[in-house]
Amino acid sequence: MRFLYVFVLAALFIACENVGQNNTTGDVINVTPPDTLAYIVETIRKDEPNCIPSDENPCAYFEAKYVKVTDGDAEYTIESINEQLIELLRGKEYTNVVAYANGFIEEYLTEKRDLENTMPWATTYEQNVLRNDSTVFVVATNFYSYTGGAHGYYATIYENYDRLSGKLIELQDLFEPGFENRLNEVGEQYFRRSQKLAVNRPLDELFSFENNTFELPDNFALTEEGIQFIFNPYEIASYAQGQ
Repeated sequence: MRFLYVFVLAALFIACENVGQNNTTGDVINVTPPDTLAYIVETIRKDEPNCIPSDENPCAYFEAKYVKVTDGDAEYTIESINEQLIELLRGKEYTNVVAYANGFIEEYLTEKRDLENTMPWATTYEQNVLRNDSTVFVVATNFYSYTGGAHGYYATIYENYDRLSGKLIELQDLFEPGFENRLNEVGEQYFRRSQKLAVNRPLDELFSFENNTFELPDNFALTEEGIQFIFNPYEIASYAQGQ
């Protein structure tokens, strides 16, 4: 797993203190301590009809486990965070997750009718809260999808929300202008160390960076230890090399 923890020089960093059968179930995750958001994880699942799953006979399905903030801040902040979280799951063609789940199964059934030996499709989303305090609310969305072929595809998407506004935090919100070069320099040091890659070894021997120049992804999580970056499959290497 290619996780990079980058601890940036204090001179570059701006303090974040003000950064800011369908079925549905909801499980209470936490009681609200001071300065945190209360939330539940809701589940939406749609299974292939008239199919009893077994090891010999897998069935197609869609499942989404997503975070829903319920209390702990101004109403507009809660609405903003929830809208952005659900937007990751519903797909571009659908207005809600239930419609997405139904459309996914219907598309699979159409292909199954038209093509012999169609392998069962699967799509899953799972959201987990990584950090929940007075400054930020950080969520990881783990995604997997298989719609035929040699293997499926998976990815992790991080989203960091400003607790005051519900706004999605971007890197430019955290650093002084012109931070990019220095941040990438520090990031490359950690990346080479994590991959046991010598300082003088060209990146393109193992990875695919544009112009053979290291660049951190925009996909990051604000953890209590620092900033965690992740490269998903195919972004800089083959699927076999993973995240």
